[in-house]
Amino acid sequence: MTAVFFRSIIVFVSVLTIMRFMGKRQLGEMQPFELVVTLIIADLACIPMADVSIPLIYGLIAIMAIVLIHAILVLLSKKNIILRNVFSGKSVVVINPNGIDYKSLNSLNMTISDLEESLRTAGYFSFSEIKYAIIETNGKLSAKPYDNNSTTTTLPYTVVSVGKVDKDYLYTSNYALEVLDFIKRKGLYIMDLIVFTVDEEGNVYYQEKDKHFQTAKLQKA
Repeated sequence: MTAVFFRSIIVFVSVLTIMRFMGKRQLGEMQPFELVVTLIIADLACIPMADVSIPLIYGLIAIMAIVLIHAILVLLSKKNIILRNVFSGKSVVVINPNGIDYKSLNSLNMTISDLEESLRTAGYFSFSEIKYAIIETNGKLSAKPYDNNSTTTTLPYTVVSVGKVDKDYLYTSNYALEVLDFIKRKGLYIMDLIVFTVDEEGNVYYQEKDKHFQTAKLQKA
C-alpha cells in the first residue's frame, strides 16, 4: 500500500513536469497528434502506479520515449509545411460569402447540427450573421460576422438539414404553413436543400447545394 502511494506521487510529479515542458497548448488547444500523445502518456502513467511488480523506471522511460517522439514531431512541423499538414491537418472554411460549404463540412464528418452547435458556442445564433467560419486544426470554430455589432434576438430553427425535414417543427411552429408555401412558391426541392432555417420573427435563411445562400421574410397569412 505504501509503495503504491509513493509510486503514485513520483509518477504524478513526473507527468506534471513533462506536460508543463510540452507547453501550454498541450493543456488546451491540442493538435491531433498531441491528443494521441496525451492519451498514451495517461495510459503509461497508470501502469507503474497500480502494478508494483513493474519497475517504476520502466514506466518513466516509456513516457520519456513518447515525449521524445512529440518533440520530434513538433520540430518537423515547424520546419516543413507539408509535414505540418500531415500531422495536424489544415484549417477548413465551412462558411463563406456564398453560404455553407457543404463539401468541406462533409470532409470533416460534421453535420449541420454540429456546425450550429459550434456557432452557438462562439456566440452566434444564425447562419445569416456569418461571413466566414473556419474549423481550426484543433477542432475549434472561428467566425467572422458580416457586422461585428450585429446581434440576433431570436433563435432560428432548422426546418431542413441536408434534404431531411424536421417534422416536429412543422407540427408545432407558428410558421409551418408559411414555410411550406414559401418552399412551393420558390420551386425548391427538399432534397436539394443543405439547410433551411426560420426564426420566431419569420426570418428565413436557406441554401441549395452548390448555390449561394438566400434570405427572406415570411409574412403571417
